[in-house]
Amino acid sequence: MSALSSSPPRAAASHEDLVRVFDAELARPEIEGIPIGSTLTDVLVIEFINQGGQWGIAERWLDRLRWLRKYYSVFGRPAARAEIKSRRILITWRTSTPRINGLLLPVLDALGSDRSTVLYEDPHVLKSFPVQTDAVKWTDAIVHDRNRWLTAFSRCWPKWRQRLQALSRSLELAPGGLKRLELSVLANSQLVVGFKALLERCRPTAIVTDYDRGNVSSCLVLAARSLGIPTFTLQHGVLAEYAVGYVPVVADRMFCWGEFHRRIMTAAGQDPARLAIGGCPRLSRDLRVEAEDVRRRMGISDSQGVVMLGTSPVLHSQRILLADWFCEAVSRLSGIAGIVRLHPSETRELYAGIARQHPHVQFLDNSQLSLDESLAAADVVVVQNSGLGSDALVKRRLTVVVEPPDAPSGHGKDLVEQAGCPRVAGPDELAGALRRLLFDAEARRRQFEAAEPFVHDFCAYFGADAARRISESVVDAIENCNRIKQ
Repeated sequence: MSALSSSPPRAAASHEDLVRVFDAELARPEIEGIPIGSTLTDVLVIEFINQGGQWGIAERWLDRLRWLRKYYSVFGRPAARAEIKSRRILITWRTSTPRINGLLLPVLDALGSDRSTVLYEDPHVLKSFPVQTDAVKWTDAIVHDRNRWLTAFSRCWPKWRQRLQALSRSLELAPGGLKRLELSVLANSQLVVGFKALLERCRPTAIVTDYDRGNVSSCLVLAARSLGIPTFTLQHGVLAEYAVGYVPVVADRMFCWGEFHRRIMTAAGQDPARLAIGGCPRLSRDLRVEAEDVRRRMGISDSQGVVMLGTSPVLHSQRILLADWFCEAVSRLSGIAGIVRLHPSETRELYAGIARQHPHVQFLDNSQLSLDESLAAADVVVVQNSGLGSDALVKRRLTVVVEPPDAPSGHGKDLVEQAGCPRVAGPDELAGALRRLLFDAEARRRQFEAAEPFVHDFCAYFGADAARRISESVVDAIENCNRIKQ
């Protein structure tokens, strides 16, 4: 069942406004000066907007049990098991993926390991940065004061619950949606109080996060803002129309990649005073590997053209249809090798049936080819909404956008309307577009020419240059904060 009805009873229930509705409705009462509604973005986007929530009767009862366990478990938790050095810049590191690592590593290097501490959850991130880096697992560092939390929560909960029930009725949420939201509010209330106690102890100079509206990072950022600690968020991925999941910005300032993204944020209602152009530390215009080396490893001849599909976590039916169209199109082009590079959240098992039907196409897990390796090997990239499409243009590779029926518009729309990428529907149109871009030199020239203005608008600064600009802004804010306190 969908979390939202097909015809919401009021305009504010539209997907682009849903986050704002909960921000506003749960802004009061604040728990220790922190608005709890701004911590719900993950559950709203993943489970409601993207319809990833499970709402069966069994799941509803499980959520009731989870609520009780979460409520009482705080009473048995130990105090913080790890200390964080005082007066440090805290950098949140959600998980270890090539994109997140490529975004944060240059920033950590520019800020300096000697004045920064990484707060992580996934232990795999420890392999991503130098051993001398000060890193603490946030679950070990957070302070659990059960009396402090219970006092604050008991004061706020009756009003929060009343508003959640009213929202559930007015937005016509699925029956299990209310219990899921109640569970999220409970869990996040413990996080914000625990993080505030942690920050009161170690008094960091600033918070830098890759996503300020994530479940954990939003609680940390909001706790820091309540104490007057400067907070910053990086743009971790491409923004689609309405910037769903990004607005309103929770941190004091968000570093956008370029004017393209700042315009999207501003058009979505974000105050431009809290937006800055920082560029993207993980992107560069150069490929760091040779195409011949990558193709040789993959068993692809130098004489073959190579086309690559980059998948994205859309509806299951759309993923399968897109892969099938791509494989069908490749089969109609002689002397062409096809690659399907999966999104980090996917595995090859999802596409096993299509892979068996099209053994001439290689299906690769995301970790099997780095971004540079995959783009070095490919002549043309095919996407629906994946950020791989704009990455390809940055690396001077051409992109084709496929639009399945009833698919929502997203970043693919921007690639078509602003970068001039061909838009196709179906394997016949896709095969025709690939044929032109592979074999028609004039068509390739026109596409490159159309894409370049978009690339410059899309990302203003790259790599170490972007990280340096971001670092300088963070340090300036810290120094300004210190001057005010003096």
